[in-house]
Amino acid sequence: MTGLVSRLFAKLLEFYGCQRIDKQQKRKFNNLSDSEGPYEIWKGSSRYILGNIFVNSERFEAGEKEAVFLHEMGHMRDKSGLKLSLMVLAGVGVGFAVYMITYFLLLLSGYAWGFERMVYVLEHTYFVRGLFIICALVGVDLIFRRFYPGFEYRADEYAVENGYSDELISALNTEVDTRGNRILVWIGGRYYPTLDSRIDRIKKDPPL
Repeated sequence: MTGLVSRLFAKLLEFYGCQRIDKQQKRKFNNLSDSEGPYEIWKGSSRYILGNIFVNSERFEAGEKEAVFLHEMGHMRDKSGLKLSLMVLAGVGVGFAVYMITYFLLLLSGYAWGFERMVYVLEHTYFVRGLFIICALVGVDLIFRRFYPGFEYRADEYAVENGYSDELISALNTEVDTRGNRILVWIGGRYYPTLDSRIDRIKKDPPL
């Protein structure tokens, strides 16, 4: 089932004009891959999606490309995509639970204290929908803040275990925001760990 999804996604990428990496670079990457290697490797902003890996082969130097590839392989082996989906569902679930508790407390308070206007707002306006959306977003935010950095750390560890710690640090430094905020450019998300924290962990966990 997983292989089928990867193939279908690869067809979709091809349809939208995504380019595969050159054959010589692909051979290097394949030599680093294990039996669980990616279905296909593409040019683009470095990431892993549905069994396919993207590597920005234009930005990185020799060695850095392999380190980035191994990092994305780490995401693949860690099943980050599946875990992310479960995290979103869990966040929505937390938000829904908070929403239900808040909604019924407000509703009971309105009935108990005779706040007819509050009861009307809860029962007949968009307040209820807005409350659910806010609670769901807060739930997703809390869960991502707690668990998401671990995905990046574990992916880094896979590159380090394969002897690419120095190259990975070099690749990370290549992506430093020029404004000096020490956040990876290719990430751009609020949940990712800072560059400094990732480099510190890489240096503390040298290859075996």
